[in-house]
Amino acid sequence: MRNKPVVLAIGGACLLALGACSEKTQENAKETAAAAGDDIQTAAADAGAVAKDAAQDVGKDLGQAAKQGAAAVSHAAGKAAHEAGDALDTAGSKADHERAKAEANIQGESVSKAKHD
Repeated sequence: MRNKPVVLAIGGACLLALGACSEKTQENAKETAAAAGDDIQTAAADAGAVAKDAAQDVGKDLGQAAKQGAAAVSHAAGKAAHEAGDALDTAGSKADHERAKAEANIQGESVSKAKHD
């Protein structure tokens, strides 16, 4: 526990100061120091719990953001693939048309007849 050295230091300082006090004053000071140490430990535990909850909430938010990001990337990739497929189809059609034109030119026939050959 990180707070234990702090509690021990406070307790040690109190004990040194108590050396010059009466026995009753020393006993009251010890009880006060013990109560302060308990309060510090309780506060540290509460702060740790709050920090843990906050970290879990951040983790959940990051997980949700990652899922949304993955979905957006997947959608964009699908759209790009679809557009690339369309572009390839168009290029293929143009290439087929140009091949038919070249063949028709060589054989002296119409383009539509060359496409059917």
